[in-house]
Amino acid sequence: MYSSTDSPVMVSDVMSTISDMETALGSEFDRPTSAHSNEKRIDEWAHFPMCHHCTSGSFSDGTLYNNVVDFGSSDLHLGVDDTLFKTHRHILKKFAKFDEHIKHIEENHPDFIPVIKMSYDKHTETDFRNTFKILYASVVDGPFEFEPSVLASGLRIATAYEYPGLQTFCITRLEAAPLPPLQRIQLSQECGIPSWKERAYSDFCSREEALSAEEARTLGIDAFVTIAKRREEEQRRRAAEAVARKEKIQGEFTPLFAPEKSHPLLETVKNLESIDILCTHHVMVFVAIVSYIAALVSEAVAWVSDVTATDPAFSQVVLAKPSDNDILRSIKDSYAQVVDFGAGDVYFGVGNILFKTHKHILNGFTVMGDFIESDHQDRPNSVTTMHIDAGVHWEKAFTDTFKMLYVSAYKGLFKFEPPVFISALRASSGHDDPELKSFCVSNLNDALLDPITRVKLARECDVPSWLQQAYDKLCEQDEPISKDDARILGIDAGDDNSKADRRLPERFEKILPPHEDISSPIAADKSERATENSSRTLKVLPTSIFDTPVFDIPALISILAALMICDHSQLRTFAISKLDPLVTDPVDRITLSRKYKIDRWEEDALKDLSVRKEPITPREASAIGLETFERLARMRNEHLDLKYDRRLPKVQPGAGDLGSNKLKGRQTEALFQELQKHKKKLDTIEEAVKEVLLVQNEQYDRAIKVHHSELLGQECYVPSPKICYMYF
Repeated sequence: MYSSTDSPVMVSDVMSTISDMETALGSEFDRPTSAHSNEKRIDEWAHFPMCHHCTSGSFSDGTLYNNVVDFGSSDLHLGVDDTLFKTHRHILKKFAKFDEHIKHIEENHPDFIPVIKMSYDKHTETDFRNTFKILYASVVDGPFEFEPSVLASGLRIATAYEYPGLQTFCITRLEAAPLPPLQRIQLSQECGIPSWKERAYSDFCSREEALSAEEARTLGIDAFVTIAKRREEEQRRRAAEAVARKEKIQGEFTPLFAPEKSHPLLETVKNLESIDILCTHHVMVFVAIVSYIAALVSEAVAWVSDVTATDPAFSQVVLAKPSDNDILRSIKDSYAQVVDFGAGDVYFGVGNILFKTHKHILNGFTVMGDFIESDHQDRPNSVTTMHIDAGVHWEKAFTDTFKMLYVSAYKGLFKFEPPVFISALRASSGHDDPELKSFCVSNLNDALLDPITRVKLARECDVPSWLQQAYDKLCEQDEPISKDDARILGIDAGDDNSKADRRLPERFEKILPPHEDISSPIAADKSERATENSSRTLKVLPTSIFDTPVFDIPALISILAALMICDHSQLRTFAISKLDPLVTDPVDRITLSRKYKIDRWEEDALKDLSVRKEPITPREASAIGLETFERLARMRNEHLDLKYDRRLPKVQPGAGDLGSNKLKGRQTEALFQELQKHKKKLDTIEEAVKEVLLVQNEQYDRAIKVHHSELLGQECYVPSPKICYMYF
């Protein structure tokens, strides 16, 4: 039992507690499949206004709940079996059936926290508990994957109470889940998914085990007969294939790369005799003997980057706590705009905008959270009210910030523009929300911001890592430093110095910041551009995890950047795993590896560059640095020495049969002599190599075994007198 003095529980704490309570699928599918009508379901609901003096878990109808799951700052209670879920209206209103009933409760009992009591046993407490796991899933805390039992519960609840989005999400995930055929059929019947029945029949037919008596009873006579017939047909088909199957051919060579005569690789080769042949077990690799510098660089490519202007700074503000009457009067008379996020339990006024938001959203801000807790102790049964007496800069800052705060893993991620992140960065810096600040910083790390603007933001919002990034960008640009830029950077703005080339090392040294306090207070700025930007309208689109979020490269890099400030091992692992297959360019992987401390990426990328045929470009050389560039050049040369190993002695073949002699190498000229003896015509390089490697062995009855040590120059044994190894 929980007492009324229990402190609210954060969503992340609840989710970790819930994850330990998952149940197996088997028991869930054994429930009767007879359906209750929607009318009966609604009639069996009851709502009981909570009395202010009663304890948590007991209500005016005498119902006692032994288990309480509190999602924090709840405004609606849902009783299922012996468990009470303290949840939120804007969550349950996504279900059409719940929305209809909640509206009825609000009309008749506007002053109480409503309680919806489920008085029948078709959907158990486990179903609702699992469904809340999905509904409260966060893009940061997860979970990102759900067990089949959780998805099955979510599908049942979404189907029964009409939430199409959740229903589609669960069906999509369960399509790929390893559900037993019998369970899939039961879900198909219960939730109206006819396509699953056919798939379950196919699974039954391909399964090795015979159908059990319990499965036959559950399926019914018609389904059982259909499956039995299909299983017999499948067994006959497999038997026929086994009889007709031919003996597998062994020792066949597979060309990995076989260039034609016109292939670009051969353009620098004077004649075909200079082609090298490198063969391994079941693999042939064709390479050209072409001497070139491993670190050959081509002409530089000009890179053009856009410059995104930033919003002006804003002044420090003080939170005020007006009375309920003041808020009501402000809504009517003072606030020019009201943004309602649905069933809000906090009235948060900023300048001329009133945000009707939620406590569990604002609790992430340290200042806001303390303020809300203090107000709850003073006025436990009242709506929390706050007001910031500030200008349009703060209005825009919180408008953009709420865009971000109401994005969870539910319906995917928005692609916010840099001004939105800048506004949220300022708001989180001013009101001490480290997680939101690190999220904004990470997203702005790779944004196309003007270097001077980035310097201003770095000093304004205490982001020292941006200073070096901005200085590097300034040094790469060809344009001279203007007088205004020089004043911002603290450089002598004389006419001569202001025109100096940014690429010079001494210029870079001048740009380096002096020892100063970069955490300077946020300065007020009342420019015209601030007024223009503040007129943007807010589009509130609450999201959920079941609309398949798309994590693109900038978003994942932003997460890693944020985690350099606020450590979160689970989120870091998730971001790296998602980013790994997306970033394919070796230089990009090296850059990210160094910047965000992903050690294994740099070594893997260097290996890829060392075996690449294309030369290293100036951009790549500049990105990896001189020391790494020199190391890479050595690696590329070592790779060439190993691949084209010219140090091996050349052995001329004897006349007649090759015999079971030991060979280390053979020149390509001997290849043509051997072909002439057998009167073979050379059409392609690939055909020539096959003929030599398979001389007098047209049946492919022997497999060549070549070990890695042989490629390093050790002697290799030819197991058959009819097959030879070729090394050049």
